[in-house]
Amino acid sequence: MAGLKRFLVENIGESAELTGEEFEHAKNVLRLSVGDEVILLDNSGKEYTAVITTVEKKRMSLNI
Repeated sequence: MAGLKRFLVENIGESAELTGEEFEHAKNVLRLSVGDEVILLDNSGKEYTAVITTVEKKRMSLNI
């Protein structure tokens, strides 16, 4: 789990979305795609393991 990339998102439930700069970094720099695992942070101190389910033009959907 130490090698997984971490991203800050505002709302985490059973699913979450990456948008904006976090999305651009995940897609274009890290080249993450459907099926990849990441860790999501929501500023509460908790970490959530998530799997990318869809990648669109301006957002990425993840299941927790």
